[in-house]
Amino acid sequence: MLLVLGFVIFGAAIGGLKAKRGKGTTADKLHYIATYGVIFALLGVIVQVILMRNAM
Repeated sequence: MLLVLGFVIFGAAIGGLKAKRGKGTTADKLHYIATYGVIFALLGVIVQVILMRNAM
């Protein structure tokens, strides 16, 4: 579970930086943060499932 949380935080940070570099408004920044957070959460779940299945 901690792996997924790490992926979410990392994805949100990347999304925020991307929106900031593009000089987006506050709404743009929040949208990018949420979108990248969800995408990276899904990736984190997939990675965690793969790691847990290989550990057994």
